[in-house]
Amino acid sequence: MERSTGWMLAAAGTLGLCASAALAGGTVKGKINFDGKMAKPKQVRVSGDNFCVQAHKENPLVEETFVFNTEKATLCNVLVYVKGSVPGKFEVPSKPAVIDQVGCQYTPHVVAVMKGQQLQLKNSDTTAHNLDLKAANNPSFNEGQPVQGMVKTVAFNNVEFDPPMRLKCQVHAWMNAFVAVFDHPFFAVSDENGEFEIKDLPPGKYTLSVWHEFDKFTPVQSEIAFEVSDGGTTTVDFTYQPPK
Repeated sequence: MERSTGWMLAAAGTLGLCASAALAGGTVKGKINFDGKMAKPKQVRVSGDNFCVQAHKENPLVEETFVFNTEKATLCNVLVYVKGSVPGKFEVPSKPAVIDQVGCQYTPHVVAVMKGQQLQLKNSDTTAHNLDLKAANNPSFNEGQPVQGMVKTVAFNNVEFDPPMRLKCQVHAWMNAFVAVFDHPFFAVSDENGEFEIKDLPPGKYTLSVWHEFDKFTPVQSEIAFEVSDGGTTTVDFTYQPPK
């Protein structure tokens, strides 16, 4: 009886290890290089709202159409995603994504969510803002957030990422952001260093693709094939170029 019980425990332990290993997944990471002159973003002329004017009296606001890390020669706010279907079923994240209105600016500038995941749109400013979302595959909306602390929570049921949905403020013309929706969780946005990382991808062969709002910048390769192994890390770098 003891031998049988020991065997069963050993077998259960082995199965547990196998299950854990099966869930390990792989990682793809990289950076978005920029091969060309990195022009300075244009300064926004902030006017018409005293709160916004005072918020940027010492810290001028600049357009986010393109944002570079000049030290690393990389491009920020690039949407990076696994193109096509990914085998398996993936739970919708319970943690909501957030776009906050801080200092008369949407933060972050580019957000990606899964279908059904909550997105919270907040107003942290002591001035009125507006949420004007233009969508092709999901319901659009246009409504105000006149009071500090207001939060609108939404979820999208349809994929929409090429291009993503555009969010604008009709009170402050310079304010805009982008929202992408996927049917899997394997996406990222290049950060302040122009880098990205996508974790827990089932082992296999895939294609990585990119999108950036400024269509005058073009990637040398808009799609790159790659492979991830169980628990391994693969590096994939993209390179954007300015207009020729």
